[in-house]
Amino acid sequence: MNQLAPENLPGFFLAWAKRNRIDVPIALEEAVTNHGSQVADWKTLFDNQSSELARLKSELAELEAKNAAKPAASSEKPLGARERSTLLKIVLGMAMACYEHNPHAGRTTTASAILTDLQTLGIAVSDDTIRKYLAEAVEYAPPADMD
Repeated sequence: MNQLAPENLPGFFLAWAKRNRIDVPIALEEAVTNHGSQVADWKTLFDNQSSELARLKSELAELEAKNAAKPAASSEKPLGARERSTLLKIVLGMAMACYEHNPHAGRTTTASAILTDLQTLGIAVSDDTIRKYLAEAVEYAPPADMD
C-alpha cells in the first residue's frame, strides 16, 4: 500500500481510510471537517486525472493516425494555361541552351541526355515524360531559320 506517510494530516488519513473501505466514525469525520482541515482523497483525484490523461492521449494518437492517413490537401492549384506555357518555354530554352536541342529535328538524343543528368542527380523521371514535354514545347520554339 505505502500510501500513508509516517505522519499524516487527519484529512489525508480519512481519505485513505475511505478509499480502503475502512469505516470511520461520522463524528470523527465531522470533527475534522469542522476543524477546518480539508478532507480530500488526493489519491483518487490523481488516479481519476491519470485515467483521463491516458484516455486523452489515446484519443490524440487515434486522431493523429487518422490525420496522417488522409492525403495532404494541396494548397497548390493546377497550372493555368499561361503558367503551363511559361514552364514549357523554360524547359525548351534550357534544352536548347544546355543540350543543343533542335526542336525542329525529327529525332534527337536530348531526352536521353537529360534523363542521364537527372538520374545522376537522383531525380526520377522517365524518358517518355521528357520527350512528351519537349514535344509540347515545340510550339514555343523560334522559327527553324533562326537556329
